[in-house]
Amino acid sequence: MNDNSVIGRLVSSFSLATRFSYDHFLSLLYYLGLLTIVKDAGNLEFEFRAPNQIIRDIYYDYYYTYLIDYSDITDILVQDSLAALTHGDALPLVELIEKIISESTAKNNRYMIHFRENSLQTLFFVFLRKSLDFNVYMEYKTEAGYIDIFCKPIQGKDPVIFKFKYISTAKYEENAIVLKLAQDEVTAQIESDIDQIGSCTAYSIIFVGKQCMYNEKRTEI
Repeated sequence: MNDNSVIGRLVSSFSLATRFSYDHFLSLLYYLGLLTIVKDAGNLEFEFRAPNQIIRDIYYDYYYTYLIDYSDITDILVQDSLAALTHGDALPLVELIEKIISESTAKNNRYMIHFRENSLQTLFFVFLRKSLDFNVYMEYKTEAGYIDIFCKPIQGKDPVIFKFKYISTAKYEENAIVLKLAQDEVTAQIESDIDQIGSCTAYSIIFVGKQCMYNEKRTEI
């Protein structure tokens, strides 16, 4: 979901005597039609990808359910946070994402080793797409580039856009100035996004590790 594709080997047979591996899992998804082969990646490996948007949505829904199951979050709490966003307040959603990351990694911090900016973006997208008020798009294309997340109102409101930055805890502890540099960068990028969209509400969000350290709202009329 982060990179839209994954690399692995295609296993041609399954046996109870063989340990079920990562490649077995990818191959099973392929044989079930939940992945398709994009190209030969060399070294007996292939690049796999979800074949269409319907299957991609299945993965997003599964990930949502997985995160809900591994944290003390309810669908009602999710809808409450999305309703607050509709009324111009992203803080409940940000706090929900913080809670999701903290609780889903409580027993295993290895998840954070591989966590990066597009992981944060995907996490927000998985919850934002549950909104009843917006159609939500990730990596929304404009003439100037791509908006991280674009929320198009179903009726009667201005769009909402998000820009994300992620800094690892180790990098921040090494030199805290990276947060200020990230703020300057995300502000410039939001300016560019607003120039493309026009009237909208824009949120610049920076996470350091599991915590949101910067949440800036800008309304352009």
